Amino acid sequence: MNLPWFLPRFCRGKRNGVRPCTSAGQSSRKPSSNIRPTLEVLEDRLLPSTLTYQQWRAETYSIDQMTAVTAAQSGVQPNWTLSSQLIGLDKAMADFPYRGAGYSVAIIDTGIDASNPAFAGRVIAGWNFVNNSANYLDDNGHGTGVAGIIGSSDPNDLGVAPGVNLIALKVLGASGSGTFGAVADALNWVIVHQAQYNIVAVNMSLGAGDYTTNPYTFLDNSFQALQNEGVFVAVASGNDYFADNSKQGLAFPAISPLVVSVGAVWDGNFGTVKWVNGAIDYSTAPDQITSFTERSSALDLLAPGAMITSIAVGGGYQTMAGTSMATPFAAGAAALLHQELDAVGKHSQANEAGILALMQNTGVTVVDAGENDNVSHTGLSFKRLNLDAAMRAIAGTTSSAPVLDAIPNQTTPNNQPLAVTLSGHDADGDALTYSAQIMGANSQAYQLKQQFGLSYAGSYFTNSWGAQEKWLLGAGQQWYFILSDGELRKWAGSMTASMTPDNLLANLNSSFYADPSLLWNAQPGTAPNVKLTIAGNQLTIQAPAGYTGSFVVQAGVSDGSASDSKSFTVTVVAATVALALDTPANQTLLTGKSVSVNLSAHGGAGPLTYSAKITSGGSQAYQLKQQLGLTYAGNYFTNSWGHQEKWLLGANQQWYFILPNGELRKWAGSISASMLSAALVATLGSSYYVNPSLLWNAKPAVAITVTLKGNQLTIQAPAGAKGSFVVQVTVSDGTSTVTKSFTVTVQ
Repeated sequence: MNLPWFLPRFCRGKRNGVRPCTSAGQSSRKPSSNIRPTLEVLEDRLLPSTLTYQQWRAETYSIDQMTAVTAAQSGVQPNWTLSSQLIGLDKAMADFPYRGAGYSVAIIDTGIDASNPAFAGRVIAGWNFVNNSANYLDDNGHGTGVAGIIGSSDPNDLGVAPGVNLIALKVLGASGSGTFGAVADALNWVIVHQAQYNIVAVNMSLGAGDYTTNPYTFLDNSFQALQNEGVFVAVASGNDYFADNSKQGLAFPAISPLVVSVGAVWDGNFGTVKWVNGAIDYSTAPDQITSFTERSSALDLLAPGAMITSIAVGGGYQTMAGTSMATPFAAGAAALLHQELDAVGKHSQANEAGILALMQNTGVTVVDAGENDNVSHTGLSFKRLNLDAAMRAIAGTTSSAPVLDAIPNQTTPNNQPLAVTLSGHDADGDALTYSAQIMGANSQAYQLKQQFGLSYAGSYFTNSWGAQEKWLLGAGQQWYFILSDGELRKWAGSMTASMTPDNLLANLNSSFYADPSLLWNAQPGTAPNVKLTIAGNQLTIQAPAGYTGSFVVQAGVSDGSASDSKSFTVTVVAATVALALDTPANQTLLTGKSVSVNLSAHGGAGPLTYSAKITSGGSQAYQLKQQLGLTYAGNYFTNSWGHQEKWLLGANQQWYFILPNGELRKWAGSISASMLSAALVATLGSSYYVNPSLLWNAKPAVAITVTLKGNQLTIQAPAGAKGSFVVQVTVSDGTSTVTKSFTVTVQ
């Protein structure tokens, strides 16, 4: 493709004094000490690269579970439907026979309550690395919840792989913390016993810190050994994105390139949720990344992580949230995919790399932009686990993607909810589920920036092609330019080709030309705290009281395997009672006198102001002259039609005639037609017939005057003023106006 002539300027080396085209990557950061307060002194003294192995073994992990500010109510009913539908688990179970039987998942956590009927004797081995004993009973609850997500057979709360065997490796104590060394020992245990128990996945819902590169390599040999045996290792990405001031990074060991890092998305709409670590999700919706999820370009996968109902220690259920909950969805899915790959003879793909590629290739794209929360967004795209699509890809079957009809933009007052019907279609007849989420303000600029990868090239190269255009660089070295009227266009090899309709990308306003950084540096913006509710295909949107403005709603439809989405703009206006003005009564007063009239108006969006003016008035003759545009034609053409009539010319060459009795009539094509009552304009005195100049040369009478004080209108008829006058009064609320007229007769 031909590029603008100035492109070479951007790729010169340092010798030419211009920054090279490539830039250095990010460096790693020091471990975040607020995660492990007991080791603050050690971390201040020793950087990761200087830790000895024995010092490293003493470092501690903690479980990766989030707690809401408001504790979950007791007796929460199990609900696996939301997360099941989101990843297509319900469809996969309906269409495929794989349940994980004969395969095992090792859970490195707080232990498992093996006596729970949901595991039906499938906790087949384990060890307690905290106390170095065979008692791996869960004394915290976290590990049992994780195990339930992976392999519960409870029909009210099914796990991803309800037939899989479970290995309980306890490395975290009752408080939810444990040493790095215990985790290292647990991984070595898995390596030794992998073949014995056919362990195909490891779940590690734990982590520490926030890193851009792997700070420790002590586990790499273990991870590599597990990879060599085809074991899929799923690790929680971490929950401290807010606590770390929205810095991109992952916890250790999720940051290791030898494991699969997993972040959390919402599986439903739960309203506003505030977390004890300060993170806030002002609104929630399926496939919205949770505010706490640590993230960077190193994040491998997303899965449901809030709010997740699972098995509790001692029976019953518990509702949990965190990247801890997302990770077992990936581990359980890996076990099923491994089983299916073995069943169809695709053994070479039954490993971490093959299964992760399958998950990513068939996953649903989630963009980290526009979530309604209190953290910054990276703009990065991630893949969310879609188990049904992955299984269909292995089997070589496909499912038609649903289609969501376009939704028109909406306007609504802020004192009532807005109801929007979502309409989706699926060629396979699959059951459809709908979702919606609020996108940020300034969405058009931000979406254009994201869509085309717009960036500042160090100069706008203004007017390089003579159109006063300013240039921006996009993804793939594609160039774009913005014109003074706000048109954003794609460079097509010449200015003429670039000006065709096909290369017009958007019509922005001129402020984006004046300051193109509003485009290339556009941020997702803060979405308003709007409540979205989905019931079937009915979306209800409720703006908070007092809010006015516009925001973008992204609606989605899913058949469990594939999805479609459409966006539309909602404009919320101030709710008001319509402005109304009462019509004043007609007034009669004597010449030289005055009268006061109180004007009465209601409703409106703001303070009311009044105005008044005389629009017409004086004698009847003057009003007729003005209304009809009467003039003398140089001759009255008396009796031209045999009725002694006299003729006057009006506006638009319309003729009128006056009869001896003073009747003024409009010519209607014949004298008989003009004699109809419909053609009678007015009845004047006979003096107007004798001297028609009293009509066509009528003078305005002395006019009345009007004054206003607040809503009180005073009408003054000066001495000599006579006739009828029309007064027009207007009320305004600053946004709209209403006008009414009434007649004042002066005698």
